Amino acid sequence: MKTVSTFLALVSLFLGIGCATEGDQHHEPMHAAAVSTYRTFAIAPMPTSAPASDPAATARLAGTAHQELVRTLTAKGYTEAPADQADFLVKVVGEFLPDPLVEASERRILTINLIDRASGNEIWSDYRSRSGTQTMSPEQLRATIAGMLAPLPSRAH
Repeated sequence: MKTVSTFLALVSLFLGIGCATEGDQHHEPMHAAAVSTYRTFAIAPMPTSAPASDPAATARLAGTAHQELVRTLTAKGYTEAPADQADFLVKVVGEFLPDPLVEASERRILTINLIDRASGNEIWSDYRSRSGTQTMSPEQLRATIAGMLAPLPSRAH
C-alpha cells in the first residue's frame, strides 16, 4: 500500500510540473537602479533563429519587437542612439528547445539583456518562457516585451 501511495505522489508531482510548463514563466529582473543613470540605447541586431514549427516567425516578428523596444524605452525617458554611441545595448535572444515533457511541443524562451556598451557587462536582464507550438501574434509579442520592461526604472533626470 505504501508503494502505491508513493507512486501516486510521484505521478501527481510529475503532472503538476507538466501543467506548470503550459503558461508563461519568467524571472524577476536583476537589480536595475543603476540603469536609470544611463541616457541612450541602441538595439542590437535581432535574432535569426526560429522555431522548427514556424521557421519564418523570427523574420515576421523582428520589426514588431524592435518597434516595441524603442517605444517602451523612449517612454521611460531613454533616447535611441547609434550603437557606437549608446550608453547601453539592447540584445534580444530567442531560444527554441525541445520540450522535455511534451514531445510535440517546444520550449520557447525570449530574453532581453541590457549591456553596458563601454564595459560589455550585463546591467539588466529579464526573460519569459513557455511551452507550445504556436507563435505569438504581434500583439502578444508587444504585450510581452512591454511587460518585461515594465520593472525597468525610468531614466533619472
